[in-house]
Amino acid sequence: MSAEDYIPIEENSFRLTDIIELAKSYFFYALKYWWVPIITGLLIAGFYFYRSYKTPPAFTAKVSFVLVDNPNSGGGGFANILSQFGLQSGKRGANMNRIMDLLNSREIIGRALFSKTTFLEKEDFLANHYITIFELHDSWKEGINEDLYDFYFEHDSLDGFNYLENSVLKGLQNRVSKWHMSYEVTDGDMFIIRIVSASEYMSYELANSLFHVLDSYYVEKTVEKHQETFDIVNKRTDSLRNVLASAEARLARFQDKNRSIFKKESLLEEDRLGREVNLANSLYLESARNLESARMSLLSSKPIIQPVDMPMYPLKAKFQKPRDHAIRGAFIGGVLGVFLLFGLKFVFDLLEKEKQEEQKENGQSV
Repeated sequence: MSAEDYIPIEENSFRLTDIIELAKSYFFYALKYWWVPIITGLLIAGFYFYRSYKTPPAFTAKVSFVLVDNPNSGGGGFANILSQFGLQSGKRGANMNRIMDLLNSREIIGRALFSKTTFLEKEDFLANHYITIFELHDSWKEGINEDLYDFYFEHDSLDGFNYLENSVLKGLQNRVSKWHMSYEVTDGDMFIIRIVSASEYMSYELANSLFHVLDSYYVEKTVEKHQETFDIVNKRTDSLRNVLASAEARLARFQDKNRSIFKKESLLEEDRLGREVNLANSLYLESARNLESARMSLLSSKPIIQPVDMPMYPLKAKFQKPRDHAIRGAFIGGVLGVFLLFGLKFVFDLLEKEKQEEQKENGQSV
C-alpha cells in the first residue's frame, strides 16, 4: 500500500468534508483493486453453481385433510391425547394447530417408519428403506460404532428397543421432522402435511404412512373410553345371553321329563325355573338396550379424518437452477470482496497512522 492511498483522519473530527474525503478514499481504493471483488465473485459463483448442479431434485408429497369431530364431545377425546404429550386442550382453532404436534411425536413417526412397504421388490420396514435409499451406512462407517456399519431394524416393537435401536430411531425421527416434514393449518381449517425429499418413493410412502398412522391413532385414542365401556357391556350381554340360554334349557328339560306328572312339587319346581328364565330374560333385555346405547355412543364419539388430497405419482419435482444460483453467488462474492477491501484499507490506515505517530514521537525526542 502506497502513502498516496492513506488519508490521515484527525480524532474527534466530524466535518462533512472529512467524511466525503474518507468515502472517496475508500471508493478509489476499491477501484484500484477492482480485480479482488471479481475473483471472490467468480469463486463463490462457481461454488454455488457446483452445489446446485450436484443437488438432486426435491420431490414433494402433499396430504390435505379435514378433521370432523363430534360437536357434543367437548373435545374430551382430543384432550386425552394432548395430555399424553404435555399439551393443553383449548378452542377448536387451537386444537387444530396442536394436532400437528402429534406428528413430531415418537409414537406417530415411529409407527409410520415401521409400516411395511415394498421397494425394489423387497418388502421391509419403511425405516430400513430409508437407511438404504439415503445411504446412511456410508456416513455411519465414518464413526466408531461398528454396530452401525450394517445396521437394519429387525422388529417393530418400539417398547422393546435396545439403546442402539432407540438411538437410530431417534436420529431418523429428527431427520423426518426437521428435514423432510412441514405442516400447516389453513384459514379454512384444513390440515396440510408436506414431505420433501430427494427420493420420490420415500416422499410418497412417508406422506401416506404418516396420514394413515395419524388417522388410526387419533381415532383409537379418541374413542378409547367409549370402546372400553362398549366392550364391558358387550361382555356382560354375552354372559347374560348364556345365562338365559342355560335357564331356558333347564326349564325345557324339566318340562320334557315331567310332562305327565302333576305333583305340586313338580309344579313348584317348574314355577321356580320359569322365574329364573323370566329374570334372566329381563336382565338380558336390559343389557341389550345398554349395549345398543353404548354402540351409539361409540359411533357418535368417533371422529373422522377426511382426506381431501392424497399424493399421486408422479410427484412434483423441484429442480435446482445452477445459473440462478451462480448469479446469486457472484453477487454475494462481489459484495464480500468489496468489504474485504474496505477492511484491509481500514487496517492499513491504522498501521500507517501508528507508524507516523511513532516517527513523530521519535523526532520530538531527538
